[in-house]
Parts: sequence; structure tokens; C-alpha cells
Amino acid sequence: MLKKPGKFTGNLMKQRIGIAGACRGSGTTFCAMMTAYFLKKVKKRNTVVVERNLSGHLWSLGNEEPCFSVHGLDVYGKNTEDISAFDRYPCVILDYGTKITENAGLLPEFSKCTIKIITASLCEWKQEEFFQFIDTFSELPESGEFIYLAPLAQPCDIKTVKKWGNITIYPLAAEKSWNRIGPENLKLLEQLLC
Repeated sequence: MLKKPGKFTGNLMKQRIGIAGACRGSGTTFCAMMTAYFLKKVKKRNTVVVERNLSGHLWSLGNEEPCFSVHGLDVYGKNTEDISAFDRYPCVILDYGTKITENAGLLPEFSKCTIKIITASLCEWKQEEFFQFIDTFSELPESGEFIYLAPLAQPCDIKTVKKWGNITIYPLAAEKSWNRIGPENLKLLEQLLC
């Protein structure tokens, strides 16, 4: 199942997708892997996932190898320093995790992504963290638009958060695994990324 990544030979439009979490447990790495799998398997785009956070979740997935392939996806774990090394891929998924606001050097990099996704838990005790996170990013120059995803969010929680600010939050349906995408999330990813 795990093997060394293959070489990219195509010439498709470049897409750099940054995914950051507003709080721990908001599904950032799961969302990064699911998004990459969608682009690779459904859209047939050569895709790489790069871990830009300090959690080491992706690194541990590859038995602590710095680069590996799983379910056809190339994955680079352990906070790779130079992301320009991945320019050979048309789709680069950057998993920033939940500590992006604590690492000022990553904020400008994230704001330059062609698509910026924020994952958030909207349960009552984590909503304040989400609001603080939004405030941090609203102060960034040229940050552009964000896509807000809330795994397992209830309609009442989405309604509460919408009252706070003029943002659209998309609920992410529960999945058994990031590589088994159900019809609701397939439709959502198609709508948001294509």
C-alpha cells in the first residue's frame, strides 16, 4: 500500500490549495487527504499532499518516511521547508493544521494559495475559537476569499455562526475514511473546487 511517489509528466493548470483548522479536532488533515483523493481519483489530476504543520500526522501515516505514496497519492510529511519543490504537480494540497496563527511565517504563504479552506468545529464550546480565527485572517492583506468547512456541523450551529458574520459555511458529511467519499461530499467538492 505504501510506496515511493511517482513522477509527474502532465501539464495541467496549477492549483495550490491551503487547508487550515480553526481549532484542534476540526478535521484539517482528514479534509486535506479527502480533497487530494478527490482531485487525484475523480478529477484525474496528479496531486501531492504536503504537511506544513508540526503535528506529524502525515509523517506517521508513512511510517516516518519523509515521502511516500498511499492510495495513489504522493505525500510529504514533516513540515517540508521549500514548497517550490512541488511545482511539478498541478495540484498541491498544503495541510497547515491548527497552529497556523502561531507561525507568522506561514500566514503569507497560506494567503497566496489559489484556494484557501478553513475547517472548523462549530460545537458551542469551540465557536469562540472560530470567531478569533476569522478575526486573525481578516487582518491579513490580500488574503482573499476563504471556503469554510464544518465537519459534522448541525444546521442550528451553522445558523448561529452565520448570525455572527457574513460568511458561508458548508457542512462536511461524516465519512468512514478519507478515501471513501460519499455522494454528499463528492457533490460539495465538485461545487467548491471545479
